[in-house]
Amino acid sequence: MPRALAWMEMSMPRALAWMWFCLCPLPVAAQTPVRATAEVNTTRITLAESVRLTLTIEGPANMTVELPPQLLSRESHAIWRIRPGDGDRVSITPLPDNRHKWQRVYQLDAFALSQPPNTPLPLTLQPVWVNRQQVHWEPEWLGVVVDRIGGESAPAELTPFPITGIEELPPASPEVATPTLWPWIAAAALGAVLLLVVVLGWRARPAAPVAPEVQAAAALELLESSSVPVAQQVEAVATIVREFIERRFALAATRLTTTELLAAAAEQGWPVEPTNALRLVLDECDRAKFAGHLPDDDGCRRLMRRARDWINDVGRPAGPR
Repeated sequence: MPRALAWMEMSMPRALAWMWFCLCPLPVAAQTPVRATAEVNTTRITLAESVRLTLTIEGPANMTVELPPQLLSRESHAIWRIRPGDGDRVSITPLPDNRHKWQRVYQLDAFALSQPPNTPLPLTLQPVWVNRQQVHWEPEWLGVVVDRIGGESAPAELTPFPITGIEELPPASPEVATPTLWPWIAAAALGAVLLLVVVLGWRARPAAPVAPEVQAAAALELLESSSVPVAQQVEAVATIVREFIERRFALAATRLTTTELLAAAAEQGWPVEPTNALRLVLDECDRAKFAGHLPDDDGCRRLMRRARDWINDVGRPAGPR
């Protein structure tokens, strides 16, 4: 019994020390602040161009970054097509104070134009998880204006000419004509006036209208000899075909989707063969624009050749047959 009491007296301080170590809270290290920023390389593009989005996160070293499955918000996802840029590469750069900078680049393509013109389309992102902590992007809202190809969405304002009052002419000096020369002077003046009327009438003649198929063929020939990227060439082919249809058949082809355009052509009584040929051309252009299935150089030339053949086939006075 005395030995047990002595053992308990020796073990009591050690047990109290262990209890203090287990129950007392340890000092918690201050958390390193985390900042997530989003930046676009431009705030205005055309449908044929892309936006470069750079995501940057600064935080403690060896941080874990978890992006949401759908990076864009629901509103922005309906407007923008997002894909990785720079080969889907993530760069990590050391910073002072035991911090790291995480960066990743994306490329975005617009599905629609700014409506009304010069109004930015929204580009917002879902929050990111850093070290199991939800972090919101700065700024929370980004916007990019999207214009149609070949110019701004909004027409340029015309500057009116200033309005001036009626100017008084100086008094005409009296002309002294020799009686014997007056008939010759009058005849010369009359001849000059007649000649001037003929020349002005000739120059004022309206230029002969150029047939829509001739305009479209010239535009395709100019496009084929240019060195623009393949994506812009495919978009230009679709624009040339739609403008030809609009001028030749009075259909609002430049403002209709491919499905709407084919339905309008069916209402006009187009035969099946030219309608299917048009569908093949526009479907390939839409896949390149919206799905990123760009043809190679040979495929692009074949697309131009099919568009030219279709325009020549339906450009007759009788229309599609």
